[in-house]
Amino acid sequence: MLPPLVSAESFAGGASQSQSDHLVRGTFRYCHYCCDGFNDVGWGCGYRTVQSILTWLAPANRPPAIPELQKVLGSDGSDWIGVPDAVVILDVLYGAVVEVLPLSSGAELESILPKLAAHFDDGGGPIMVGGGGDVYSKTVVGVRLGGEHQRACLLILDPHYEGRDAHDGDYEALQHSGFAAWKPLHVLRASSFYNLALPRPLPKGSTSALVPRTIGDEDQLESNGEDWKIEVVDQGVEYR
Repeated sequence: MLPPLVSAESFAGGASQSQSDHLVRGTFRYCHYCCDGFNDVGWGCGYRTVQSILTWLAPANRPPAIPELQKVLGSDGSDWIGVPDAVVILDVLYGAVVEVLPLSSGAELESILPKLAAHFDDGGGPIMVGGGGDVYSKTVVGVRLGGEHQRACLLILDPHYEGRDAHDGDYEALQHSGFAAWKPLHVLRASSFYNLALPRPLPKGSTSALVPRTIGDEDQLESNGEDWKIEVVDQGVEYR
């Protein structure tokens, strides 16, 4: 059983919500380690972020399980995936248009915050963040631009969560634990490069919003990453 469909406001903290907050519109599911009974602890964070995006693109559809997503990439086992792989999956399943923003360093994040805010204001979906030195996928569902009395922040859902609070609707607990909460910009490290995947809404009347493609062996593809750095990494790194 997956977590319920929710809006970004559920994680933003209503009382503290600011006029400078820009959030994902519509509903989606907070997909994280083991959320559907499949054990992906230690390697599945990228797949979980992709699942969250898929539930935003087509809320009425159950997102494909990780083994099904692996078929799209011609992968198996516990291989990590990054933004280039996510772009392939979203294109194959729904023909989704995804803009990729490369950052040579997390220190560049502040300069693109207005673009991220505009993405959400224009109806764009959850943003996938993947990095080089910082290998852990992040799901961004909001931007706070900051101002005289507030710091700029990202509203991040951490796919490495393993508990039940999302299923139970205990969003306050998730905020307090930091797994679904506003994070300062230095959560993206200055020492790491990043790729950000910004999915656009499906065109109105698109049939792919109702029925995803059937995944078969003929759909196995490889992402080449020629236009951006690949952030797929070696195995065995423990998430902290």
